[in-house]
Amino acid sequence: MEFRNQTALMKVGPHAVVKYEALAETIVAPAADIYETTESFVVKLDMPGVLKEAIHVTAKPDQLLIKASIDIQERVKSNLLFSEIGKKVYRREFNLGSGVDYVAIRAEYLDGVLTLVIPKNDSLKTHIITIS
Repeated sequence: MEFRNQTALMKVGPHAVVKYEALAETIVAPAADIYETTESFVVKLDMPGVLKEAIHVTAKPDQLLIKASIDIQERVKSNLLFSEIGKKVYRREFNLGSGVDYVAIRAEYLDGVLTLVIPKNDSLKTHIITIS
């Protein structure tokens, strides 16, 4: 989903300069890898450029919601005349089953990758049986 601002034409002395306001907001579903271990499910999400403080993860018994935003223009300190890089909002939602412990989800963010470890309840854990 994209929202565009208006393009404006300015005259600076004898020169005409086209000033283009960047995309106000682009909503992106971050790419995800999901894998299973004997104790948990692991979700890895690519969110390059996001500051750890801008990531919000919420969990309910049936839903995991990840939101984060990055505004490139806030980092630009010059008088920007043209930009195609605007605010990017990452948003991804996953349905959780009854076999996971949503209260014990752990999160780590490193090098642009958010890793979520979702522990399984005992009902989903693999039990290894020793043969005597």
